[in-house]
Amino acid sequence: MATSKTQKQLDLSLSTDEFRKQLRVELSNICDDLGKKYDNNQHRGYAFQIWVADLLLHQNEIEGDGRDYVYAANDLKIDVAFEDEESKTVCFAQTKCESIPSNPPIEEDEVVSFFGRHDILIEQTDWVRTHSSDQLHDIVCDYSKRLEDGWNINFYFISTGSASDRLRELATALDQSLKKKHPNVNFVLLDFYDLKERYVTSKSIDATISEFVEITFPREYFIMKEKPYRTILSVIKGNTLVNLYKKEKESLFAHNVRSFLGKRVNKDVVDTAVSNPDEFYYFNNGVSAICTKIEHISANFYRFHHFQVINGAQTIGSLKAAGSLDPSCEVILRITEGASVKTEKGFNADIIRYNNTQNVVRASDFRANDKVQLWLENRFNTLKARGAVNFPLRYVRKRSFHRVREAEPLKLEELAKIRFAYFNEPTRCVADPRSLWTTADDGGFYETAFGVKGEIEDAWTSAVFDETLFAVLIFFEIAERFQKLIKQDRQKYFFLRRLRYWAMSLAAIHVKAKKQTYANLLETRGAFDGWFEEFWKDSFRELVAAYSRAQEDKISNFALARSESRWERIKQQVDLVWGANIS
Repeated sequence: MATSKTQKQLDLSLSTDEFRKQLRVELSNICDDLGKKYDNNQHRGYAFQIWVADLLLHQNEIEGDGRDYVYAANDLKIDVAFEDEESKTVCFAQTKCESIPSNPPIEEDEVVSFFGRHDILIEQTDWVRTHSSDQLHDIVCDYSKRLEDGWNINFYFISTGSASDRLRELATALDQSLKKKHPNVNFVLLDFYDLKERYVTSKSIDATISEFVEITFPREYFIMKEKPYRTILSVIKGNTLVNLYKKEKESLFAHNVRSFLGKRVNKDVVDTAVSNPDEFYYFNNGVSAICTKIEHISANFYRFHHFQVINGAQTIGSLKAAGSLDPSCEVILRITEGASVKTEKGFNADIIRYNNTQNVVRASDFRANDKVQLWLENRFNTLKARGAVNFPLRYVRKRSFHRVREAEPLKLEELAKIRFAYFNEPTRCVADPRSLWTTADDGGFYETAFGVKGEIEDAWTSAVFDETLFAVLIFFEIAERFQKLIKQDRQKYFFLRRLRYWAMSLAAIHVKAKKQTYANLLETRGAFDGWFEEFWKDSFRELVAAYSRAQEDKISNFALARSESRWERIKQQVDLVWGANIS
């Protein structure tokens, strides 16, 4: 979320007035951090753009500073834009910071105009090139290609104003009409009150799981299946689920496999619950949950330890939004007992895979508890800062919103890309990163990314770890050099961000060509820095040349980073030049 000087603990039942105060505090703090004035409309609007970017990044589980994804100087009506290669998602947002105390009505024309960006990005590519910054164009230039490749595209119109029922219906109609042709594109309208709900949910996603929940089932509407996994299947009142959610709130959804559950209300589900409650059972898929223990208390009264909903969050949210439910509104509920509610692998993971259609569950979540990942966590986290290692590292094998303090975080997904680029090639790291933490049985390259000679071991030898450690140090140094250049001139050097894995692969070629040894390069920071300076000068020229050739050929940076043929061209070139050892 947006940087705050003092972040108070938020109650999940945050009132509208409390949210107004909190939003003003956070926007004011952003203004202070940037040396701007909250009372200035333009400054406050810019702070709101950053605040929105932080919120959307958090929801999409992407680490980053919202300031890096705000686009102030362009005419595309896109204030915020970012992409996530792993989930193949692009988010665009237009923001309007209206009066926070009064929340005036949102103008219909503004919403329609912004949602019209979809057609413009497809049909008016020359106009888009003329009216977008280089950084924004790097995301939008391959819009049609992304659609063909199945990327999810989200357009958010986000305002501190209020949306009328008519405007909400219009936004829904535009979204549904578009989905007939492009089902992976979403139009989302969020007014002040929607933002409050999103904000509270994003703050509460780390809610602690309750020790147990208790449910009384209708006497004639539940059965117990004992083997192979103890499971209760029941038809319960919708009000039972609503009351459970009111009591437990986000703790029902937030264990192990992490995901922001999004806007948990579906208008059609609400309409059915209100208008045809006796038919709800027939039209809805129901709710699936897991727990660590099913405890029979008495008759039809049961206690479920560490209860977690893994499918049906939208059903529960929609039933709550429906208000007072008719007793005839019933829902299928299935609760399965397991050894734990951990969902990284095994039976619980399979339940998630085949049942969950609401949550964003990433392939890397299912690898987090592999023995080699546990070993890597211990090995990196006990690594002392000595020799070339001049800062502490913390390996993050499982996704979490808890920040790593006083150390550089190294995520499982990032290490997979680092190793694959360094020991193999870079294009897959951006073209299909998910394959790097997907096993070979499922068509992936996990064994290549984390294995030794293509085989997964429970632990690595010291030599294998040292090679990996060296690659990690290179990655952090490259990232720092790129960031300095981008900060120096964002328009000129932003292209480097997409080529960071090309630089990793070039580093491996350079080490081999210069006949360096990992033992020598890791022995002292001076030895590492000396080699890196030589590599940096040699490789930077090659990256700029590859980018320039792509520009001349009218190939986007998005396409360049994924191009195997263009990577092979630069690889062959540096093999010849660096191998010749010409000073």
